[in-house]
Amino acid sequence: MAKTPNENLPKWSDAERRILGTVAKNQSTPQLTFRPQNLHKKGFQKEVVFVAEIPQTLTQEILEQYYPFHPIPNIDDYKHCLHENKNFKVEDYMLIYFPDCGFQIVSPYFFESGGMCIDWADYRED
Repeated sequence: MAKTPNENLPKWSDAERRILGTVAKNQSTPQLTFRPQNLHKKGFQKEVVFVAEIPQTLTQEILEQYYPFHPIPNIDDYKHCLHENKNFKVEDYMLIYFPDCGFQIVSPYFFESGGMCIDWADYRED
């Protein structure tokens, strides 16, 4: 039987699910300050998530509202995705809606390797 594209993605570990659940439960979920023009439904592993399109003018504001750790990076900063082992510009993050835990900031490589903001490290020189 052929694998579906989602079966080829790395799976979240139990530890990652517990951490995400804890962060999501301990974080007061702010209301969006904008109405997403589009929420794109997309399958990920065995879940369905929704990708919110963020207006460019609100990218830093949304990051500040939903990034669960401190310090909050600036959208002009560069980070390193541990899952993908690649650097990226913070402004390229995605805002994903998970039906069981609300909106979450994720790596721009989320759909390739499952990187969440907890997987962001300092920029690495090659």
